Amino acid sequence: MCTMNQAQQAYDSYCRGRVLYEAGEFRAAIPLFEKSLVLREHFKTLELLGESLLRVERPNDAIEPLSVASDLNPGPRSLVLLAEAFQSLGRSNDARRVLGAALARHPDYGPARAALTQLKA
Repeated sequence: MCTMNQAQQAYDSYCRGRVLYEAGEFRAAIPLFEKSLVLREHFKTLELLGESLLRVERPNDAIEPLSVASDLNPGPRSLVLLAEAFQSLGRSNDARRVLGAALARHPDYGPARAALTQLKA
């Protein structure tokens, strides 16, 4: 359980990380997302951490936060990012599996359909 002060600190770190993320400063955003997660776990922080790790070419490190994010939230975006991580590591079967899971959750999710089509090409 996190205290109100910890929750505020987690949110502040998340917000500062989000500003850097939005500016494309992924490397600078990563430690802020990590600090936020030490204080309070939240699916969006995990998702943005995972995506930031992908953008700085650390796909192996992105797998865990994206997996946890997809467990915490039924939305398909984390799974599409997880598939991207798997694909960049040459793990096409794993990428197909998680894209299938994303489409099972949201059959009309365009990014998952596009990624799966790209994998089949």
